[in-house]
This record gives sequence, C-alpha cells and structure tokens, in this order.
Amino acid sequence: MKQVQISEFEPTSSGHMAHFYRIENASGASVTLCDYGASIVSLLVPDRQKLLRDVVLG
Repeated sequence: MKQVQISEFEPTSSGHMAHFYRIENASGASVTLCDYGASIVSLLVPDRQKLLRDVVLG
C-alpha cells in the first residue's frame, strides 16, 4: 500500500462528519470509500494501455 488519504465529505443529518478514504497502491490503482452508507465511490484500475479507468458504475 502506497498511501491512504482521508478527507471530510459533509455532516450527516445526525451531525456526524462523513469521510472519504482513498487508498492507493504503488502502481497507481486506487479505491475511494465513503463511511456514510459504506459506499464504494471510485475504483481506478489500469487498462491494457496503463491508463487509469474508473470501473464503478453510478
């Protein structure tokens, strides 16, 4: 694992702060998660040409 970044998203209706967690490996692939609803926001993986593509629908 190369790095983990944590950033604030917005407060929930109960007043707690929701966060984004971005985890990246050495090849540049990454996943972004949100702790509000346990959502996968983004999953970037390299394609055959080594370009990062988001494979999460929606």
